[in-house]
Amino acid sequence: MTPRRTPEPRNHAAGVPVRAVSVARPWAGLILHRGKDVENRTWSTRYRGLLVIHASQSWDQWPDDIARQFALPADKGGHPTGYLGVADLVDVHRHTDDRQCSPWAEPSTWHWCLTNPRPFPHPLPRPGRLGLYTPPPAVVTAARAACSGGGV
Repeated sequence: MTPRRTPEPRNHAAGVPVRAVSVARPWAGLILHRGKDVENRTWSTRYRGLLVIHASQSWDQWPDDIARQFALPADKGGHPTGYLGVADLVDVHRHTDDRQCSPWAEPSTWHWCLTNPRPFPHPLPRPGRLGLYTPPPAVVTAARAACSGGGV
């Protein structure tokens, strides 16, 4: 007899599982406020659905042309950490030379395609984790509110 696998605990927003991913600053804010519709990752996932965006403590330098184009603050203080909002993860595919899905897509990565960004009214300052994970209950509540159009 094969042992039964214990189901993973799930938090639901309107019947949809909620997952989170931590993204280096300033990219997390660009997803929610400046139209960054692809998150470049070294790994894939089968998950599709509501994705909470967490801005990690880590800071990724961007090219000067991106900084100018989006009038980004030069200091880290202009880019908050913590849970910033939600987006819909609608597709994940590997980069190919004949498929440029977004100006944000980088070669040799997995492209996590994001739509419908909904920022929280205020960042929720809590630590994130590595990988794709179930966020804390207070963050799930905020995600539900963002999806229903309510505030946090």
